[in-house]
Amino acid sequence: MVSRRIAWATFSAVLVATIGWAAAHSIDLGCADDLRPGCQVPDGGGLYFAVLLVSPVLLAFTFLIGTYKTEDWRPMLGFSAGAVVGGGVAFSVGTSVGYRILVLVLVAIGAVAPWGAWRLRARIS
Repeated sequence: MVSRRIAWATFSAVLVATIGWAAAHSIDLGCADDLRPGCQVPDGGGLYFAVLLVSPVLLAFTFLIGTYKTEDWRPMLGFSAGAVVGGGVAFSVGTSVGYRILVLVLVAIGAVAPWGAWRLRARIS
C-alpha cells in the first residue's frame, strides 16, 4: 500500500513539474509571427505545446484515480512537490510577470490538490 502511495505521489510530482517546465519555456518562446491572426506555436516550441496539451489530462487522471484507488489524500502531496519544482524551473527561465503568474498557478495547484482530495475522501467516507 505504501509503494502505491509513493508511486502516485511521484507520478503527480513529475507531471506538475513537467507542466511548469513546458509552460515556462512556452512563455520564453512567445508567439510566432505569421500572416494569420492569433498566436501560432513558434519553431522549436512543438514539444512544449504537446506537453501542455497532454499533461493536464494525465493530471486529472492521476487526481481522480489516485484518490479513489489509494483511498488516501496523502499521495496528492506530489502535486505540491511538483509545484515547487515547476516554480523553481519557471524562475530559472525568467522572472517577468508571465513567470510570476505561472508560479502562482502552480502554487495554487499544489495547495488545492491535496485539500480537494482530502475533501473528496471525507465526502465519500
